[in-house]
Amino acid sequence: MLHSLAPLFSSFALIMMPDNIPLLLDRLAVNAWPAPEQQSLDGWLLRSSGGVTRRASSVFTAAPIPRESDWLRRIEQFYRERGLPARFQVSDASPASLDPLLETAGYHIEVPSSICIASAKKIAANASIPSTLSLQESNSIDDDWLRVFMELEGFPQDRKDAYRSIYSAIKPRTLFLRAVVDGETVGVGMAVTEWGWTGLFSIATSPAHRKQGIGTAIVGGLARWSLLSNAPDLYLQVIASNENALRLYARLGFTYLYDYHYRTKDVLV
Repeated sequence: MLHSLAPLFSSFALIMMPDNIPLLLDRLAVNAWPAPEQQSLDGWLLRSSGGVTRRASSVFTAAPIPRESDWLRRIEQFYRERGLPARFQVSDASPASLDPLLETAGYHIEVPSSICIASAKKIAANASIPSTLSLQESNSIDDDWLRVFMELEGFPQDRKDAYRSIYSAIKPRTLFLRAVVDGETVGVGMAVTEWGWTGLFSIATSPAHRKQGIGTAIVGGLARWSLLSNAPDLYLQVIASNENALRLYARLGFTYLYDYHYRTKDVLV
């Protein structure tokens, strides 16, 4: 049955899967990046954010394939009604048969990405802060942080409300960090901590200040906050083609854990 679902998975569900790290991290990431609209389908989540971000406009599939025989038709109808392509997030926590099934159904791969993990203590020790830079913290989203993030990422301003909805809906403890040089915000980052893990998101630096240790300082600041929040472990998601980010994270001490990608099909035609 398709029905509305509150944003958070239950604590009990997370406690019951301590040894399945891909499944645990996939579920924590759902809590850390909540779509404004979420509906459940037999353990899967159908997410919509008006098309803003693939993660928040895709099906979370870290559960067995739905028992209903027409599950694919119902999912495609869900996205067709919202004027969006049907999109599935497929990871190591998804059913093994899902990816070939979607390929047969005409779904193509988008944005291969990786999950990397690290010790917060190790990252904090490896990430120095330039003397000319200060890190400013906030536990809630504000217009200035959001404005800078949108500008640094080159996102159109008409997406601003959708991003605000996502950030404002986060329930676990959250930190919004900005890196400031001479009164100017030159980088931002965000972290969400839950169940001893902290996810790092929305890390962006000014093009004019790159290769000056800004990204390193932001990651280090988020790692130190994670330690203070009693979360010794970090995870992050990075697009496989983002070589600069991969090099930065590897240099700081992150290690690869598993991959995910999206399978997408235009269901509007």
